[in-house]
Amino acid sequence: MKQIIFSLLFLIATLSIQAQEKQLTIRGKVTTMDTPLINAEVQSDRTGEVVKTDAKGMYQLQTSPGDLITFSYPGLSDMEIVVEDVTSVLNIKMNARVTVLDEVVVKKTRIKSQKQLRMEYNSNKNLIQTAFGMLDKEAVNFSMRMIDKSQLIYGGIDLASALQYRFAGIRVERFAEKFNKPTIYLRTNGIGLYPAIYDVDGLILTEFPDFVMVENVERIAILSGLGITGRYGLSRPKIRLQINISFKRHIDARN
Repeated sequence: MKQIIFSLLFLIATLSIQAQEKQLTIRGKVTTMDTPLINAEVQSDRTGEVVKTDAKGMYQLQTSPGDLITFSYPGLSDMEIVVEDVTSVLNIKMNARVTVLDEVVVKKTRIKSQKQLRMEYNSNKNLIQTAFGMLDKEAVNFSMRMIDKSQLIYGGIDLASALQYRFAGIRVERFAEKFNKPTIYLRTNGIGLYPAIYDVDGLILTEFPDFVMVENVERIAILSGLGITGRYGLSRPKIRLQINISFKRHIDARN
């Protein structure tokens, strides 16, 4: 019995010595398109050890035969190499990662006609009727701030007082002799305050539309920016401001 135990211990010791003898140190250089890769990761699957390449793309790693070594770098395809008992130098050339898409669908942006926009007016709160047709907030190339009837305050003096507390950057100026004809000033980005002009369902006015009752308003848009210069003309450089008012009514698509 003692002889069997002694034989087993001798066998285990021999295997341990052989395993220690099979430890390898591999080294090499990691490149892409003949350029050294800095901080590329070299990982041993068996031990989990990770080393990184230096400024010249060089690395050194402790491993053993049969170990799987993974080389990785952001944007490049990983490479896996199985270590053989004669392996001592591994110079790796990494390639760009190619992503293959299953299917690509290219859709053409469709610009809606005025007839289509008129048909959507009652359900789409991003639309406003102007002297130049229906405008869509999502498709214009200038600033367009909008509110609808649910956001207006009823019971005020007039439309000007209702607007004053619903849009930022608005100032209402009144004079005793023309109390019902206030001037609304709109603030622009870094330029200052300028008097607004008004587009009431396509009717362009330079004076406040005192004939518009707040309860009859469907929606209001404030337009500003160079994109509307060509539409409404330009009396001041670089800026044109507009308050657009749509009456509460159904817009027939046949109009």
